[in-house]
Amino acid sequence: MPGYAVQYPVRVVTDARGRARLRLRARDPGRPRDYIDGQVYALYPVLESAVVAPVDPYPYNQWNFISLLVWSGFQPDEPPTWHGAIEPVLRQYANLYPVMRDFLDLGDYQQVCAHAKFLALAFDRGIHDPDVMPVTRDLSAAKRKAILRWLSEPGEDGRPRLGAPRRPATARPRRRDSGRRPAPPTGPVSPHHGGGKASAASRRPAAQRRPPLTGGPR
Repeated sequence: MPGYAVQYPVRVVTDARGRARLRLRARDPGRPRDYIDGQVYALYPVLESAVVAPVDPYPYNQWNFISLLVWSGFQPDEPPTWHGAIEPVLRQYANLYPVMRDFLDLGDYQQVCAHAKFLALAFDRGIHDPDVMPVTRDLSAAKRKAILRWLSEPGEDGRPRLGAPRRPATARPRRRDSGRRPAPPTGPVSPHHGGGKASAASRRPAAQRRPPLTGGPR
């Protein structure tokens, strides 16, 4: 998880009402999870008194943290084409939700073109609209913008631009197996391998090794 993608002040002071303004800065985290877009971060607020005079165990609510979703950078081809930037995005949704193929295969160019007007309507909905697409709300603004442009700016044939097919990747030569196996890790191994908020909460002690976000006395 690239920690450089999120920047924040290590200390903020509350006002008389116990409120403080926290300014966050986010940058492109790259693609640490390959085909999954972006990265999720958890930011724990900690009282300064707990840092100066730590209490064991610290009386905290493990669910009291700020969740941040930082999108990966995305630059479509110019102009966007199916074989360029669009097909990899839509095909992933087709693979994730195969039940949709009964009425629309998002990985099929011909079917997408046939439903272009309806898709443009769904992708252009606000994120709080129940008819927005995708329903999971896990599509970045940059990718949504590229898809909408592709759907609304057809090529000379009146259909969304197809573009040139990509060249297949050249297979790398396989290395000969020497028979040796990698040595087991020497350091401690965390038992928490899952995702989600519960897993993030369970990793809280590791997250606190960074300078904590603190608030002043109320």
